Amino acid sequence: MSLLAFGTIFVISACDPRGFVVMLDKVVSLFLNTEVGLFVFAMLQASKAPRLQHLSVPLPVSGRVFSLSWLLPVYFLFAVAYDVLSTLMEVAESLQVYKQRPPAPANASSPL
Repeated sequence: MSLLAFGTIFVISACDPRGFVVMLDKVVSLFLNTEVGLFVFAMLQASKAPRLQHLSVPLPVSGRVFSLSWLLPVYFLFAVAYDVLSTLMEVAESLQVYKQRPPAPANASSPL
């Protein structure tokens, strides 16, 4: 799996360095939002396990504040949805621009 991801990133970076930067920005944002939303919420839920109740906590969180931890996955779910939708909109926009470009004349000389 990681070899496939590395190969895809390598091909994109070799073909279009600017596209690589954009892709890296989108992928990092998507994965960080997914990981943080999932792992922080899981850690908070695991902290209330009975096997950990004997540990002393210097600054315990009240039950009211802890009940707000359910907002974390909702917040990060919206962040992930925003990342996906904004990426899809940018791809759709770039496809429209690509389709609307006039074809280059066959006898046009290269500026290089």
